Amino acid sequence: MIELLNESGLALVLTVLPITILANILIGAAMAGIKIRDHFDKKKLLKGLIKGLLVYSAILIYALASFLMKDLSVDFMGQSYDLIDAIYIIVLATIVKYAKDGLDKLIEIMKYKEDDYKW
Repeated sequence: MIELLNESGLALVLTVLPITILANILIGAAMAGIKIRDHFDKKKLLKGLIKGLLVYSAILIYALASFLMKDLSVDFMGQSYDLIDAIYIIVLATIVKYAKDGLDKLIEIMKYKEDDYKW
């Protein structure tokens, strides 16, 4: 099953996902100008960690189902995909969304305006 996760690229996107989430959180904290130490909420962190653990557990269970039933497929976005490929697409889209949100915040922090810079 580990081979399936590596071959499909799912292991990579599951590693990159929390990195992009963390970067987005840090940029958001910088935008708010808060001192993380003063506003750190252990309960919120614990809830987030539990949620992440549950989501990752569900993904691994789907990967196991896909490993056990190689012909298992789902209709997703108008096409048929095996379960691992569908999960990969969903996680990759989530990474792209977090990265875009973080970059939008970074642009705002840097006070970059598209009109000020001509290509």
